[in-house]
Parts: sequence; C-alpha cells; structure tokens
Amino acid sequence: MKNKVIYKDADVWYLNRKTKAKENDTGIKSIKQSDIDYDNYIAIYKAIGGTYDWSGRLIISKEETLEILNKNTTEIYYNYINDELIGYFEFDFSDNAEIIYFGLMPNSISKGLGKKMMDNALDILKSKNIDTIMLHTCSLDHENALRFYKKCGFEVFYEKIEAQAIIT
Repeated sequence: MKNKVIYKDADVWYLNRKTKAKENDTGIKSIKQSDIDYDNYIAIYKAIGGTYDWSGRLIISKEETLEILNKNTTEIYYNYINDELIGYFEFDFSDNAEIIYFGLMPNSISKGLGKKMMDNALDILKSKNIDTIMLHTCSLDHENALRFYKKCGFEVFYEKIEAQAIIT
C-alpha cells in the first residue's frame, strides 16, 4: 500500500547566527560527499529524521532529489567518530547560506555530539568566508531542537505557523 502524505500545522522558527572558527578539534570528521548514492542518502535521512517526520526528500522523486543533491549550491557532509556515522548536515548556498538538514543518528543523541558537529559546520562555513548562516526548525522536530540551536548561538528572527508534510 502506498504511503499517504498529509499536512499538519507546526510552529516554524527561522534562525540565524554569525559563523566562527572552532577553537579546538572536535574529534568528529566531517566529510564532504560527492556523487551521492541515493539509497544510502535516503537510508541516513530516514534513520535521522524518521522519528521527526522529515519528509522533504521523501515526497519528491528520486530524480528530483538527486538534482537537488548534485547542484553545485548543495553540500552534504557525513560526520564520523572513528568509522561510525554519527550524523549529517546539508548546506544550500543558492540564495543565502542555509543549513537545510542537521541531525544525529539516534544512538548519537544526548552525548554532546550535536554541539561538536555544529562547530564543524560553522568552521566549514567560516572557511568559505560565509559570515551568517540561517536554518529553520519546527515543533515537529526533536523537542530540544530549538533550545539546541539557541545554545549554539542562533537567534530566532521570524516565526510562523506552516503546514508540514507528513508521510503516513
């Protein structure tokens, strides 16, 4: 049976902050991906975002997803400790610099790794001479997402209620 997409209203917060260079080694390797393997990407996307109803990459076709992922304005970084994948982040540079997705594998949550991974993301951005980064989160995401981003120095600059796609 094919899954159905429904829409649910959620509070959406748009945040931004200045970038900075990290002060020390986080112990996390952020590795930029090229020639994205669709099935692997979707498996990681679902593992990280499934609990939080991430659906943006699941409600479009494989071809549309690959077109986005292979744009020269998209950068995807898988993050590892030793050889274990702990999470990923995805940048979009098409308009303003934005973190499109940022998430940890379920077994990496609540271990202080999110802050270290964010430090890596901010360091990458600073090395590209990007001074300000934007992201957004919503009330369907991890219950601590907004608090986490604020702890990382992001500030809410806009808030609204917006319909979010959910796959049932």
